[in-house]
Amino acid sequence: MGLTGEKLGSLYLVSPRQLVGQSPPWLEVGLAWAWGVLLSLGVARWFNGKAWPVLSLSAAVPVSLELYGQVAAVRALYPATTLWLLVLGPPLLWVGLRLPGMVVAWWKGQGGRRVRQDTAPRLVALLKGPVRLAPWHLAFPLLSLYAAWLIVTLPQTPMEWDEVLFARAVPKLDVAGHAPHPPGYPVYVGLAKVFAALGATPIRAPQLASVVGALLSLGGVAWLAAKAGLSPLGTFLVCWFAASSPVLAFHANLGLSDMLGASVALAASVSLLVLEQHPTVFRALTSGALTALACGVRPQVFLVLLLPWALVALKLSRQRHLVWLWACVSGFGVSLALWLPVVLLTGPSRYLRASKHLAAWMGAHEYLSRFPARELSGYVTDWLMPPC
Repeated sequence: MGLTGEKLGSLYLVSPRQLVGQSPPWLEVGLAWAWGVLLSLGVARWFNGKAWPVLSLSAAVPVSLELYGQVAAVRALYPATTLWLLVLGPPLLWVGLRLPGMVVAWWKGQGGRRVRQDTAPRLVALLKGPVRLAPWHLAFPLLSLYAAWLIVTLPQTPMEWDEVLFARAVPKLDVAGHAPHPPGYPVYVGLAKVFAALGATPIRAPQLASVVGALLSLGGVAWLAAKAGLSPLGTFLVCWFAASSPVLAFHANLGLSDMLGASVALAASVSLLVLEQHPTVFRALTSGALTALACGVRPQVFLVLLLPWALVALKLSRQRHLVWLWACVSGFGVSLALWLPVVLLTGPSRYLRASKHLAAWMGAHEYLSRFPARELSGYVTDWLMPPC
């Protein structure tokens, strides 16, 4: 009858003659059923009840559809939203039915008495007294709200051609075929493949990887602000300004490597600062590994980290602290682990030809859009205006 779209609850039975060479989605069924098992067991432990009826109901529909498809020579196809609804629906319904009674029993019992006698007076005193923000108590809820907002506002279609290339790399990485374009972006594509394995579409998977980068970036900014001695309110304002800046707001959920690359580059910069202040072998190994990881996310980050690395290496060498050389060891090892599979999957000769061709094309066609040929005002305009 045809393939289903992404409408919640849609389900199709398709003849295998229309899908030659495709197998049933056992991976999605297995992941969803495993998540249902964990959720139901957790709910059962919380409510002190047995979860096996709920587990059976959660697994019954998707597993029955797959077994029926094997016997009747058809395939049951449905979007990931339908699959998660089938698996998580029974546990959530069980929670909804039992939760009111559990809340009433808890309020009448020892827990409710503790709230009325201890917590409530403290809350009243807190509201009447001066406002005090706990440093990290609100961090996770605020980041969760920001993540939910980014996911709800995910772009429906790619904005530019590079997003299409990253989406093409999700099912199969081939740098010579510009999936993605050279040099390959192995860490970003690898994280996108993880989201694809969890049910995201090739368009959505890179966008979700960028959301992870946005959250890591704000977490790093908050950590730096706290280390700099800012108050909790000051830390929140710094993160707010960062999140609302045009560049971060624009790239936070696009299917491009900019956001994840910025977050890992920030982590590499922090590790470099720590190495400069307290040089040890472990910190040097960590800095080298994070630098290589940042370059694996977005190779252009190398230009950002080159000058800080040169300054730190020069300072430590003058102080006769040569432990920074261990960063070269870890950086080389991590780089080899990241880039060798990309080269081998593409083919060494094809990879080299594609990289040379792209470098020549950029030198001929994009010279006026880069420093030093471009004026500084052009960079300022791009930072302020195009994202808006």
